[in-house]
Amino acid sequence: MKDERLKHIVRASLIGIMLNVMLATSKAIIGLLSNSIAIVVDAVNNLTDVISSSATLIGAKIAGRGSDKNHPLGHGRAEYISSLAIGMVIVYAGITSLSQSIEWILNPKPLDYGAKSFIVLSVAILFKIFISVYYTKVGKAVNSASLLDSAKDAIFDIVIDSVTIVSALLYFFTEIKTEYYLSAIISVFIIRTGVMIIKETIVRLLGERVDSEITKKVIGIIDSNFPEVYGAYDLILHNYGPQMFIGSVHIEVSENENALNIDRLARRIESVVFEETGVVIEAVGIYAISENDKVAKIRNEVRKLVTNEPYVLQMHGFYLDEENKKMSYDIVMDLDAKDVKKEFFNANKIVREHFPDYDVVARMDVDISDI
Repeated sequence: MKDERLKHIVRASLIGIMLNVMLATSKAIIGLLSNSIAIVVDAVNNLTDVISSSATLIGAKIAGRGSDKNHPLGHGRAEYISSLAIGMVIVYAGITSLSQSIEWILNPKPLDYGAKSFIVLSVAILFKIFISVYYTKVGKAVNSASLLDSAKDAIFDIVIDSVTIVSALLYFFTEIKTEYYLSAIISVFIIRTGVMIIKETIVRLLGERVDSEITKKVIGIIDSNFPEVYGAYDLILHNYGPQMFIGSVHIEVSENENALNIDRLARRIESVVFEETGVVIEAVGIYAISENDKVAKIRNEVRKLVTNEPYVLQMHGFYLDEENKKMSYDIVMDLDAKDVKKEFFNANKIVREHFPDYDVVARMDVDISDI
């Protein structure tokens, strides 16, 4: 699976490198011959695409390595590092081209557009349409953030080439010079594209919320395939690269289940989830649910009390020690609350007031995975 994914990324990257080298070279030559700073800046932009594809290729190669002593969970995050490098290169290219554009605005040169300029730009648009569609298709198929970032950049290149053609036509028929200012605007957007890529990559590296489709699918698999499970909660997934999720989950089961049955159940859950999603569940925690009618009644009362409070999303893991008058449970709090701790204490205060004879101990969970 990993080898097939790497093969697709390598092929796409090599195609991108080849096409962008051709475009950057031809645009640089035409731009210099016609004194067109806009075309030269566009050539620089294509050169950054070459570097981007190279970074994607290197990142994918490193990410494809297996586990070793120093990296027991593999090298999957290397692809995020390559995306970060792509963003930094794009920002640098944008700043450089902006500086050059300002210099040409202050010291303009005569322009000399020819038919070759229009041909090169028109061909570039066709190439970039192909690259954008191809990168998007492959990027989605293999879940490659770097390829998808490059696909977005290719769409922007199409806009740049189109506007450059319009600017060239305007000068060709009216001799109105707009391309110096156009090149400056293009440079600003190049910088913006790089900054957005850097920002998105940093979010991935810091640890963002896992796509709700993945978390809901994992919980759904557990709820629908295992009737002995009363509920699945506290799903935590850690991202170690594209298509590499490792995590844990808590399940509620009857207090009458023995250790052997629970062990078998946990192993089945791990196996089925991995087969259907590729997610590795490395730990299954257990909440023992009492089937006693009185305990069930109190549990339902507590759930109703806390979930009626604002910013309380869920209650689970309920435990009641009737002999020692102790009660415990977990509450999942909504992170949109202005003061999460305050909302949590308010919810539990109501439970304590409603059950004054019990020692109530609540644990606050946050909405790490979508409920």
